[in-house]
Amino acid sequence: TDNTAIVLDSTADLPAAAERFRNWRVVPLYVNFGDASYRDGVDMLADEFYERLRTATALPTTSQPTPADFAACYEELSGYERIFSIHIASELSGTFGSAGTAAAALGDGRVRTIDSGVASAAIAMLALAVQRRLERGTSDEEVDALVERFRRERGLLFTVDTLEFLAKGGRIGRGRALMGNLLNVKPILAIEDGEVVPVTRVRGRAKAFEEFRRRFEAAT
Repeated sequence: TDNTAIVLDSTADLPAAAERFRNWRVVPLYVNFGDASYRDGVDMLADEFYERLRTATALPTTSQPTPADFAACYEELSGYERIFSIHIASELSGTFGSAGTAAAALGDGRVRTIDSGVASAAIAMLALAVQRRLERGTSDEEVDALVERFRRERGLLFTVDTLEFLAKGGRIGRGRALMGNLLNVKPILAIEDGEVVPVTRVRGRAKAFEEFRRRFEAAT
């Protein structure tokens, strides 16, 4: 880890990454409420976002970090020989593209951008797997193999209290098949090829977590 850094974007939901690992950095996306723009996890934390969402008269939007944002982060890490820049699925956001633009502008091949193909904690899990290999010593080829295996075998299951915001944000994909007004029904969703897809639905939060447990045990 002395010569290799890891850069995430804030959709990895790991805001304290740089505090946990000295070679990690997080580049924030932007959350926009009307004309006001906030850096995700810096100017506005998750609790603040959801509190404001409850009273917002218009839905907030998000925007990807700019290439300049990534360039500034890569420059901060100029003491590292190699940077793995790991990001949210390119089908879900232009973040990966911004990172690639910044990496190409450096022109020295120091930054390798990685499209995780997923979102949220799954991005952090991939980064942690890379970190473990860095700590014991690894090669670019081994990291490439790890990423390929992750993209081929990884799975992400999640639930939401409502599909309303996924639908309005254009992120629902085939998950629309689970939309309905049944009381306390929790959709179980996954991400496949950058699209939110339905898996099943259960009644209540406890049943949702039981479904997560059952599917995890079946897959191990």
